Amino acid sequence: MYTVVHVRLRTIKGNKYLYLYASERIGGRPKSKYIAYLGRVGSNAVKRLPRKYKSSELVEQVRALEFDTRLDEILRDWHDILVRLG
Repeated sequence: MYTVVHVRLRTIKGNKYLYLYASERIGGRPKSKYIAYLGRVGSNAVKRLPRKYKSSELVEQVRALEFDTRLDEILRDWHDILVRLG
């Protein structure tokens, strides 16, 4: 039985994707099990959460990851613009 459900953010070729995993601690070492692909960051991954795992904490975790990732991209873009303007 997997007890903790969490979302992982992975970057592949510059694109950011969200994946749903469940994990438990067996013998002091955590084991993870892949559950679902939630899509690209910004593609409303909350809608892709399986109904079985859709809890308010997990929804907030997905939204926070998406927000933080998009905010980082916006700040990086603004920094690039300001550097170019001198």
